[in-house]
Amino acid sequence: MRAFCILVMLIFYAFLSESFAQMVGVYNLVNFNEKFACTLCFHKSGKYDITLDESYSDDILESTLLSVGKYFENGSKVILKDNICKFEIECIKIDSKTLFVSKSFGCMQSLKFVLLRDKEDDPIDIEEDKIISKVEARNKLKKINQRVLVGEYKDDNSLSLIIAKSSYKLHYKGLFLSMGSVVQRGNKLELADKCLNKVFNVIIEKEYLVSNLLPSDFKGVVLRRKK
Repeated sequence: MRAFCILVMLIFYAFLSESFAQMVGVYNLVNFNEKFACTLCFHKSGKYDITLDESYSDDILESTLLSVGKYFENGSKVILKDNICKFEIECIKIDSKTLFVSKSFGCMQSLKFVLLRDKEDDPIDIEEDKIISKVEARNKLKKINQRVLVGEYKDDNSLSLIIAKSSYKLHYKGLFLSMGSVVQRGNKLELADKCLNKVFNVIIEKEYLVSNLLPSDFKGVVLRRKK
């Protein structure tokens, strides 16, 4: 019986390895943006990462991580499960080289990833456990009685969070990432993304907001209201 169980497990892992091997490679999002390239990399380990790549010159490229996690196939669907923010991105396999984006960030919705090369790039190394611990710690911060004013909140570099009475929009360097409804609960603003069906949140401080974590941010940036 034990030998049979081991055999079943070996067959299962062989099946997974074969499935991952079929997906391995770098995919480019076509018809995306003149300023940015969006890249999806599938790794043999069953992990993936999505980056925004901005070229300043022939030899200077800045990459911003959007999502990192594990992927699996379910019929014609390829599901990407983000390890840190716990949302899911869904793609539909059109053929062996093309994926249609059916559920994702606003700027990627209904576009297609096309295979660029069938060799994986080096995986992006981030301290996932440390990032998750910081998020959990911020969630336990003492609540303050502070009303959030409508308006645009920006960090020092790239994120712009526009808060209206009951809705929000989030941009990264002008690129639309997220939108939906907003509700204040104690010392948090809950941002319900209508594309990802995911609730993001920011922590309310007396003079600013702290990302916890918004798309494209893995540090917890400070957002200050634009005057």
